[in-house]
Amino acid sequence: MQYLDLTVRYPPSWRHPMHRYLDDAPDAERSRMLAWNLSAGDLTHALFHVVADREPYVAALDGVDSVERYDVTALDDGSFYVFVRERTGERLARFAAAFAGLDLVIVPPLTYLPGGRLRFEVVGEAGALRSVVEGVPDPLRADVERVGEYDHADAGAASLTGRQRAALDAGLEVGYYDVPRTGGVDDVAAALGCAPSTASDHLRKAEAALVRRARAEE
Repeated sequence: MQYLDLTVRYPPSWRHPMHRYLDDAPDAERSRMLAWNLSAGDLTHALFHVVADREPYVAALDGVDSVERYDVTALDDGSFYVFVRERTGERLARFAAAFAGLDLVIVPPLTYLPGGRLRFEVVGEAGALRSVVEGVPDPLRADVERVGEYDHADAGAASLTGRQRAALDAGLEVGYYDVPRTGGVDDVAAALGCAPSTASDHLRKAEAALVRRARAEE
């Protein structure tokens, strides 16, 4: 069973308003579509996990004409879930058509990232996977990040947020992970441009995610 780890890149004119929000809002990191249903005629129902400042995000969602209603559930870590009922637009329908009728499945989540990027995994037969890349509609571009035999234990590879990845990168650069350590949390915070407590939080969450993934692979 083969899989592709895909990044689909949307030009600005094709981005959903809430995807554009990830580009414009400095505190918005990502939105992950955990589940969806396109079978209700011209409506799409979807469940998202969002890492962003909740109130501005919800205010932006209120301004999207195609959204008929939504429900928000806040989480203790500051992120939140959003269940959305939205009219299915032509662009989403064209994107979904690239996967219709093929011997494959999309493995959630679909992660929306700044810069018009959408990252997700597709599992199926090799020929069907090639058809997906070739069938992504213009002007979208599909880049294959990884390909191989599917292993669910590897599915957490993209589970870190952008800020968590940046914190790990900063830690490496300033010597936080050197042995012996030559840089501290204050240095990571300075590299990120945030408070030391925020940098420490990003580091702890990133490290916990990597440890859980490593244990899952044993």
